[in-house]
Amino acid sequence: MAIRKLKINKETADNLILFNNLKNAEKASPSLKIEEIEIDRIMQNPNQPRKNFGKEKLDELMKSIEENGILQPIVVRRKEGRFEIVFGERRYRAALQLGYARIPAIIREDVDDKNSLLIALVENLQRDELNPLETANAYNSIINEFQITQEELSKMIGKSRVAVSNTLRLIKLADPVKNFVNQGKISEGHARALVSVKTPELQAEICKKIMEQDLSVRETEKIIHKLVSNVSRETAHRTIKDEHICEVEAELQKLLGMKVQIKMKNKNSKIEILCNSRSDLENIINKLLSK
Repeated sequence: MAIRKLKINKETADNLILFNNLKNAEKASPSLKIEEIEIDRIMQNPNQPRKNFGKEKLDELMKSIEENGILQPIVVRRKEGRFEIVFGERRYRAALQLGYARIPAIIREDVDDKNSLLIALVENLQRDELNPLETANAYNSIINEFQITQEELSKMIGKSRVAVSNTLRLIKLADPVKNFVNQGKISEGHARALVSVKTPELQAEICKKIMEQDLSVRETEKIIHKLVSNVSRETAHRTIKDEHICEVEAELQKLLGMKVQIKMKNKNSKIEILCNSRSDLENIINKLLSK
């Protein structure tokens, strides 16, 4: 079955504006009513882009709720006889831990699965509550679900296409490095620099150095640039070495009984013979002089 490309129409755009500017629900629209919903009838949104809610911030919110109550209702939609959170999951979690039996909520009847994903992403982005990897995964989900381009996504969320592209590249990081990003041990700038390192092992090694030496992003970029340059030079040297040179190396190694390397740079070249001892060196000299 062909995948239908979903267009973001004016109604969807209006929904996004409404959801993400819902500071005072009753003033935002007279038709939106706040209801008290039993908390055990509410379920979390599997499309929630934020995976790490942070204990410290959750504790702060719980303290605020204890003192002032829940000032802003969560937004939910009906699903499978229950209510799924569209946004406000941290308020829900705080209320759950505080033992609330009911929670104020606005029930939206006009939100489907795709709109729910988009709204959750935009709401979190506006609050600046996603870590870099959560943002990257959320971008990727939106692009795949809506079958849109990076350019279209950038316009939807108010970011430049370059910013979206750079964030999406973080998905390529090695798993150990992703864990450090999620834990906040390295910054998004460090993570973006590490993407240019191709091997997972080297990514992890540089990441460890960043944390141990408290390297800045600029210092990290310099280290990576140097490593990449060295690898590029080695690759270039190997490319220059043609089949004839390799054959000559093999013949010399057979003749001398030692490892031989022929290195070429620009118009110059040199032969290196690896000797393990002084006696090896003397044997090679004797062989060369006897020819």
